[in-house]
Amino acid sequence: EYMGNLSPLMAQRVARFPSMVVKLLNASKPLAPNTFAFRVPKDAGKFQIANYFEAVYGWQVQKVNTAVMPGKSKRNARFGAYDRPSWKKAYVRIAAPNAEAASAPAAVAPKA
Repeated sequence: EYMGNLSPLMAQRVARFPSMVVKLLNASKPLAPNTFAFRVPKDAGKFQIANYFEAVYGWQVQKVNTAVMPGKSKRNARFGAYDRPSWKKAYVRIAAPNAEAASAPAAVAPKA
């Protein structure tokens, strides 16, 4: 999946797994303290996403909600009109945010 050119800060937030690339997103709405928003592949299911975070980060995942975000039509002078692809967003809720935040990577740990 196209992830674009990543800055060094964003490159730290991307976790690569043999079958999945996951990117931490800035939430467009306030989330619960133990909930994170991620960009995931469109073919990833809720169970695959939960298993990914349990295997990679050791998080005890309580719930996964997903939403397919529609692509947008863009226009510029050089290339004319084109469409951005649709993508999938996953909201992952973990069981114990305080205990898990200590073991989470710095780029993923919730702000105090």
